[in-house]
Amino acid sequence: MRILGTCAVALFALAPMGALAAPIDPLALMRGTSVIALGDLTTESSADGANHLEGPAYIGGDLISVPGSYAANQDGLAPITVGSATGTLIIGGSTSADIDGAQRGDVVLGGSHTGLAGTATVHDNVDGIPLAEMTRVFQALSGNLAGLDTTAGAALDLSNPWNPLFT
Repeated sequence: MRILGTCAVALFALAPMGALAAPIDPLALMRGTSVIALGDLTTESSADGANHLEGPAYIGGDLISVPGSYAANQDGLAPITVGSATGTLIIGGSTSADIDGAQRGDVVLGGSHTGLAGTATVHDNVDGIPLAEMTRVFQALSGNLAGLDTTAGAALDLSNPWNPLFT
């Protein structure tokens, strides 16, 4: 028993950090985010000049925000965890956007951030954002959904466009 315990501790110590991260649950991520983009995300201001998301987001590539200001997680929803990265806005690449008011969570980037941080805490060059695994998991989910025979009985309630409900 002592030998097994020692071996387990040794294997744990030698395991790469990515291997220790929790598996990606695509349904949980879809429930907890406003946007999941596997590549770059380009946003443009709406008529009111706002350029924002109501909740957390995962962006696998770069965040390109036109005119350059981007408000993250305005509703203050719980941060998300992807691999070993936890934040309100997880960006696999880089951004030059001015991040305004990331509510209830940090901004985590695999690359760099050259804009202003506003009230957000921004972490650049973070390891552990599983870009390839996110793409694999969501492409597999998409393939599984495409293979379903029917969606009879499903409905989408858009009476509140900021909070669509699927039934």
